[in-house]
Amino acid sequence: MDLRNARNRYSIARSDGVYVSPIMTLSAAIDLQNKSATIDGVTYAIQDLGEDSFTVLRQGVPVGRIVYTFGTANGVPEGNAISEDAIGAIAEAWFAATAP
Repeated sequence: MDLRNARNRYSIARSDGVYVSPIMTLSAAIDLQNKSATIDGVTYAIQDLGEDSFTVLRQGVPVGRIVYTFGTANGVPEGNAISEDAIGAIAEAWFAATAP
């Protein structure tokens, strides 16, 4: 079973085409066209590092990484510019929105 497709059933597509993840306490809005995520009113750019691996940037400064491994979305903050919960919510929402 492809877990990316299974995860996609938990994402919600709003009428404006933005995907949100209801799984975590925090919810990130994903803008696939602009490769960005917004959480708590702060917008982060998502930069591709490789297959299922991305850097999350705030105003051009890396604040964390999100990866999809072994069927799970993971977020790892770099420093204290973003919380573990926030980067985790971005990871969940990003990979739910980009699932095939």
